[in-house]
Amino acid sequence: MKRYYPIYDKRPDVLAVKEALRAYILPDYMNGYNDLHELLQDLEYETKYIVEPKDLGAFNRLWKNEPAKFVETIACEWCDMIADNMKMFVSISQEGKQ
Repeated sequence: MKRYYPIYDKRPDVLAVKEALRAYILPDYMNGYNDLHELLQDLEYETKYIVEPKDLGAFNRLWKNEPAKFVETIACEWCDMIADNMKMFVSISQEGKQ
C-alpha cells in the first residue's frame, strides 16, 4: 500500500508514534464508536491514559515541538489503517464469492 510520508518522517519520535498507533492505539479506537477527531482530542488531553509509558516521551515531544506533524502522523496512520482494513474486507468477500 502506498504511504504518503516524506523521508523527513524517519525521525525516532515520529517512528515511535507510528509504531504505537499501529500496535495498540488504533486497534482500540477503531471500534465503530470512535472517530479520528475523538482520537486526536483524547491524545491531546489524556495522553498518559492512552499511550504506554515507553512511548509517552515521543508523543509528548512531537506534540510540544511540532503539533501539526503530530496531527498529520495520526491522521495518516488512521487513514492507512482504514484502507488496509477495506482491502482485507474486499479480499475476504471476494473469496466468499468463489
